[in-house]
This record gives sequence, C-alpha cells and structure tokens, in this order.
Amino acid sequence: MSDPVAMARAFFEHTGRRGEFNEASVAAMLDHLREHHILIVSDTGMIGGMVFPLWVTGEIVAQEMFWWRDAALLGKFETRARQMGATAIHMMSLTQRVADHYLARGYHQLETVFVKEF
Repeated sequence: MSDPVAMARAFFEHTGRRGEFNEASVAAMLDHLREHHILIVSDTGMIGGMVFPLWVTGEIVAQEMFWWRDAALLGKFETRARQMGATAIHMMSLTQRVADHYLARGYHQLETVFVKEF
C-alpha cells in the first residue's frame, strides 16, 4: 500500500481518533509536507513532519506529525531533518511500545501531551 492517503486513513482508523476522515485535508497536508517539510513514503508505511525554529531559542527542530508502520522510516526522517538543519527531533508516541523504541534510539522524554475535547 504505497498510497499515502490510504495509509493515512488506515492510521486514522487504527488510532481511534474522533471525527470523520477528510481525504481532501489529508491530501493537502501531504502535498504541503512534501513541498516544504518532510514526507517519506514507502510501500509499507510513511512518516511526516515539519521543520521550524523554536520560538524561544530559534533552534531548528523537526516535529513528527505522523509515523505509520515502517520502523526503518525513523532513521530516514532523522537523516532528512539533519539535512534541513534540525538540531533536535520531537517525536510523539501513542503507546508505551513506541516510547520504548524511542528511548532505545537515544531519545528522552521531554513533555506529555494532554487533550481536552469539546
């Protein structure tokens, strides 16, 4: 499955997010990432994120937005982020298993995300 929109749908369904999947929104964001930030797609997964300066220091960082199925893509994301000038990468985790994977690769926990839905 190398269609990134179809992979995004599978990711959406897997995570149990609320709302309805919006194919046009996904396609627009994928195009934006492809053109301005990082989007890597393989036959078995994809990873995407943004590269930007932190507002308090100006340090260039990469922020992962999604990572689906292919573990090898993390290394490619790290390489591309460095090529774009990032000095750090921020990754998110939906499960402890993924968090453990980050820790094993030299990441450390910085923050915890909280969500309030309306």
